[in-house]
Amino acid sequence: MEFAKSRIAQALLLSTAAFAVSCREEADQALLGGDPLSHSQIRTVDGLQQSALEPMKVLKLSGDPATRGRLHGAELAEEIKQSFDFYQRTFELDDQKLKQEVEKFTRAIKRELPEYAVEIEAIAEGAGVEAWKVYALNSRSELLTQAYSRSECSVVSLPEFGLLGQTWDWSVDFRGRALVLDIELESGGRIVTLTEPGILGKIGMNSHGVGVSLNYLWLDREAEGVPIHLLLRSALEAKSVEHAEAIIRDLDFDTAGA
Repeated sequence: MEFAKSRIAQALLLSTAAFAVSCREEADQALLGGDPLSHSQIRTVDGLQQSALEPMKVLKLSGDPATRGRLHGAELAEEIKQSFDFYQRTFELDDQKLKQEVEKFTRAIKRELPEYAVEIEAIAEGAGVEAWKVYALNSRSELLTQAYSRSECSVVSLPEFGLLGQTWDWSVDFRGRALVLDIELESGGRIVTLTEPGILGKIGMNSHGVGVSLNYLWLDREAEGVPIHLLLRSALEAKSVEHAEAIIRDLDFDTAGA
């Protein structure tokens, strides 16, 4: 199935890439609007004034994990550093403590998904940052369970129409930092995922018609295992829903998402 001819993939592209990055105070009134890959807007209810967000960056990646990672890091070096600084402030952890907290996720990623560890470390190399900081970005939802106690984001699915969409309810300070990765895999498949600088994947779909979305769910305990963002990226490499389910079942995780 060619990507451009997949009705499901096209529908998911529209519903996933046209998203709302809304601050928590605005989350209940934000609606979607705008061109899906180049521009996004928040349009409030009852005809209130529209406010445009920054144009969304689209980064095309291909090759092996190391090649993809180095390009990702080099192209988004400043954004990766800014994103890490944002999350470190949110975690309220200094370098020493945060590095300790990240270590268990680093071990899980290297054990369960070694090719993603290669890509993460290549991102760090390309961006000129320490690798543990990019591991921290990819583990940010699990680390947030210790500092942030609210569930968020809303997902709608209409399987009969091949539609999947969601809002992304997050801090106003992160507005404008989201991007789209358009990834050509060595296997020949293609992934389009809306994500964050330095993070391998989030919500999106692939050329086989598999799409994923995400709700953040607060845990009353510390999370362990493979981080949710890498579970999502793993599912996006699947050739069917059943294949995605099998991939996830085989991984060790206890995450902050659904």
